[in-house]
Amino acid sequence: VGLKSEWFDRRLRANVAAFFTDYQDKQEEVIVPIPVSPFTSTQVQNVASAEIWGLEGEFNALLTDHITINASFGYLQAEYSDFVVPVDATLVNPFLPGMLATPPTFVRADLSGLQLRRTPEWTASIQPVYDRTFQNGRLVAKLTARYTADNFAEFWNDPRGLIEAKTIVDLSASWSFGGDDMDQFKINAFANNVTDEGGPNSFVRAASTRNATFPNGQGFLALSGVQLPRVVGVELQVNF
Repeated sequence: VGLKSEWFDRRLRANVAAFFTDYQDKQEEVIVPIPVSPFTSTQVQNVASAEIWGLEGEFNALLTDHITINASFGYLQAEYSDFVVPVDATLVNPFLPGMLATPPTFVRADLSGLQLRRTPEWTASIQPVYDRTFQNGRLVAKLTARYTADNFAEFWNDPRGLIEAKTIVDLSASWSFGGDDMDQFKINAFANNVTDEGGPNSFVRAASTRNATFPNGQGFLALSGVQLPRVVGVELQVNF
């Protein structure tokens, strides 16, 4: 359900929506035991149900003839409502032999309540834009700020696979000139990730192992992506 609206002589546009999804027979990769070496097989099966609901909003405001503000927000709840599958025993009880045994040990586990991957509870953005055409060119300046709340990159909701909340701020200013439409040449100066926000973007669970560091045999999470650092530059564009 939603609402699309325009206000104040169409200088403000506000769109909001609420949604609910009851997801049945969701496909997931499941590790299952097999009777021959290597005694396990990863299969895609229709094994889960999930409930996803939330709110979304988009807003565009023309403050003056040259200044516009674009903004958005999202609120999301996404979790498995029914998910019972065989799993490595060490994921349920670290003292069970798990996948180190031959053949490996599996137990039935209820994973209902796990949060779906990449589903931050809150997201938001705001972008003021200054856009003005002069006699000899056009100036466009933008500030973009994007917020993403904590979210799990790893299926098991392992705290080591938690991507912490980030706010990324980008700045840019461009000057276009030349030609009948003043778009033959364009000089663009930009600064991305102005605050130099860091941290990982994703993790990968490595093969199960048991050692002094991970006595429960749950393996480890390897860093597989990082937030790009601050990048500052100038671009020249020529259209012909």
